[in-house]
Amino acid sequence: MDAARVLSAVRSGSLLPLPACPGQCADVVVAVELDQFEPIRKTRHVTKTGVVLGVSGQIGTAVARRILAEGWSVRGLHQPGAPLPGDLAAVEVVIGDRNDDAVLARVLGGADGVVDTIAYKSAHARQLLACARDVGALAVVSSVAVYADDRGHSMDRPEPMFPVPVTESQTLVAADDMTYGGGKVGLENVLLDAGKLPVTALRPAAVCGPGSRHLREWWLIKRVLDGRTILPLKDGGRSRFHPSSMCNIAALAVHSLGLTSSQVLNAADL
Repeated sequence: MDAARVLSAVRSGSLLPLPACPGQCADVVVAVELDQFEPIRKTRHVTKTGVVLGVSGQIGTAVARRILAEGWSVRGLHQPGAPLPGDLAAVEVVIGDRNDDAVLARVLGGADGVVDTIAYKSAHARQLLACARDVGALAVVSSVAVYADDRGHSMDRPEPMFPVPVTESQTLVAADDMTYGGGKVGLENVLLDAGKLPVTALRPAAVCGPGSRHLREWWLIKRVLDGRTILPLKDGGRSRFHPSSMCNIAALAVHSLGLTSSQVLNAADL
């Protein structure tokens, strides 16, 4: 079988009978593929798109950096008056109100993964679910304020007495959009109960790191800088209110976008 006939048949899409000797056919086809053709099918690299709601906030900027470092493109929603740091110039910024359904639908469209750093009540969960078909996976930042001790006391009430450690199965406060902890419980419940997409609810504690509006670390840092040798610790150092580094929260949030299951995870530093 000559190579010209094989080349003509391949180009026209017709079939040829196999020759008596399979080895001859293999030699001819290899010669045609290597010398006469460019591959018909080329591998294309498709860049994933991550969306960060609250991209200019403390956690939001850390999440955007992490997603960019993973090689994704990033789209971020934030309100005007809070420009992004220079290292986030690659972020596609959408200016708008998180509570506006039309704005939210526009920013979420076609997202492979979404990290919502500012949702805090059940109404926000229902907004996200309305766009579930356009989203691959979702991570929401909740809070350890959802936990209650055996007496029903939480971070919103004085002197909660939690076990050590506090696990994700700890009793929760009642869902109630009128309180911070209760609103976060409502957010989690509505998203997880719907089962429309993979959802990870992250429960950080005392968020810390660059960009903080409440520099919790300063109380300790200032005393160290002053050279003080005695550093009082709340409750004799037995506090259960762990710090949660924004960088660690971001790493966990972005990792969760690759999961196909739904889960609740504490997000406190060791």
